[in-house]
Amino acid sequence: MNKNSESFSRYNKLIALSLAIYSGLFVLLMFIMEVQKILIAPPFISSLSFDEKLRYFREIKPKTSQILAVGSSMTLNNMDSTLIKARNGRQISTVNFASWGLQISDLQPITDFSIKLISKPNIVLILSSPVDFRNCSPPTTTNKKYVSFEDFNDTDGLNYISSNIPALYYHFKYRDLLNAVNLTKVLDVRQKRNNNDTYDSLKFDSGGSIVLEVPKENILPSRWEGSFWKSISISDICYQSLEKFASNLVQNNINLVFVLTPMREAYLNKYDPSREIITSHRSRLTSILKKYNGLLIDARNDLPLTDEYFADALHLNKKGAQLLTRYISEKLNQKFSAP
Repeated sequence: MNKNSESFSRYNKLIALSLAIYSGLFVLLMFIMEVQKILIAPPFISSLSFDEKLRYFREIKPKTSQILAVGSSMTLNNMDSTLIKARNGRQISTVNFASWGLQISDLQPITDFSIKLISKPNIVLILSSPVDFRNCSPPTTTNKKYVSFEDFNDTDGLNYISSNIPALYYHFKYRDLLNAVNLTKVLDVRQKRNNNDTYDSLKFDSGGSIVLEVPKENILPSRWEGSFWKSISISDICYQSLEKFASNLVQNNINLVFVLTPMREAYLNKYDPSREIITSHRSRLTSILKKYNGLLIDARNDLPLTDEYFADALHLNKKGAQLLTRYISEKLNQKFSAP
């Protein structure tokens, strides 16, 4: 072997050794980040809200629950999982699997997945406003705030939560290794996990809900006034999806409780001044819930709230969410002797 060949061989070995060392250090870094609970969640569906909820449930290992809460941010942010209680004050086990942007058409797959994890609940609870019924088609483009279960591998999700398979495996499988150690994103997610003073908080309570405490100076005018969601429009396909979902629950002996959440009156005055849309919406919900022996709780009408209880036009702040949760508990106790 000539000198050039020997030099080239040594060079290749050096490169291979360097790559092995860097790879080992990279893997070690990710293991340390996971142990220290600062590693971001693998992108199972590229929805930060849903993916981080899986990571949180991997950490706390949710048990069999009597109530399963599902839905969009209306369910995620407008209830306090710890305040669902029976008449005697006993806390009723509740798991909140809601995520940002979840649509009515997504209720079935997320419920099916949740039942595989926590077994069959007695009650499926949905908190909702008309904006949840605007569109029941998957997003046309990937957006970290919106959920699409079309490509979700529920086996991966279940194994991630229930087993001891390192998170590194899933970051590798979903080609997310570099993103997982992106310092800017890691710090941003860590901030969201520890605080609930922003709309995209990831500070889950013991059941998976997030109550908001957004300071007045941080409340965005577009969200407070409602222009963030634009006008109120409803797709009939969403009602069809809800009816199919309700039918499936009845077949599986699961009770459906649907809560029409409070909204700022100023928002309704601007986008539904005659209340024609909300009245029609309530009528359609009443028809579906009655047909499948579900419970409709019209908190928008029966629990009028002033602005001090809101974080924006549609989301309640901590004070409002806790008040609504206690109201829901009362209604559950009236309807079900032992939920």
